[in-house]
Order: sequence, then C-alpha cells, then structure tokens
Amino acid sequence: MTNKLFVVVGILVVGTITALGQMPPSIQGVWRRVEVTVTNPNPAPGALAKGTHTNLQPGLLIFTGKHYSVQIDGAAHPRPAFKVPAKPTAEEMSAGWGLYTANSGTYEVSGSTLTMRPMVAKNPGTQGTATNRATIKVEKDSLWFTLTENFAGKVANPTTAKYVRVE
Repeated sequence: MTNKLFVVVGILVVGTITALGQMPPSIQGVWRRVEVTVTNPNPAPGALAKGTHTNLQPGLLIFTGKHYSVQIDGAAHPRPAFKVPAKPTAEEMSAGWGLYTANSGTYEVSGSTLTMRPMVAKNPGTQGTATNRATIKVEKDSLWFTLTENFAGKVANPTTAKYVRVE
C-alpha cells in the first residue's frame, strides 16, 4: 500500500511540474518599448512614419495581477519644452500632448488576446466606457503588442510594438 502511495504522489508531482513548465509566459511586470512597426500610410502629423523604428521616444507598459498602466510618447522626435514652463501656449500644449498616450485600468488575457478597460485616461471620454484589445505574443523577456481595437472601434492599420521586460 505504501509503495502505491509513493507511485501516485510521484506521478502527481511529475504531472504538476510538466503542466507548470508548459504554462505561457506571464505579461506581469514592467515593459519598455524598443521597436515599433507602423502600417498606417498616413500617420498623424509628428507621429512615426510607416515602417519599422528603433529610435523611439519613451514608452512603458506595466502589468500587475489584474491592473495595467500604459505611458507612451508616440512622437517621432522629442517633444519641445514649453518656453514658459508654467504657461504653455495652445500650440505648445498640442505639440506636447497630442501624441502622448496614457491610461490605466484592468485587463484580462485570453489566449493571445489582451483586453484592457481604462479606469483613468488622458482622454476622459474613454474612462470607464472604452475597451481596448490587442494581440500579444510573449517569448522569454520580449512582448509584442498589436492594438486591434480601441475606443473608436477596429484599428484599420494596426501598429505592432516590441517591448522588453525591465522587471
């Protein structure tokens, strides 16, 4: 009887280790943007042109157990500083704020689909009402993120960003 118990426990341990070894990598952590492939033939003024880019402005994704935060500077070049820091002009604010993306909320992963629901966002109209979807792929310390749907609907020319794990 004791031998059978050891065999059953051994099989359960090996099975558990095997199953855990086959689990997909987690997206939890902090990710830094290192590459962007733009497919839109007509990007917004000041944004990255169609093609693949590695000389990027800062971008971070942060995932905890169920919450996320996105901070991305989508400009092709560094944003200029305000001439008078406490009193930017409308043109300075538009140039500095227009291509910047920021939102945080909850997320779910189902297979290769990431669904994000912003609770706070740069665009207040999306807070609590929007759903963003992306396809993701994780390999070791790299994450590929392609936004396929945002508050406006399906993304016609999705951009793919590669991120590397910071922590």
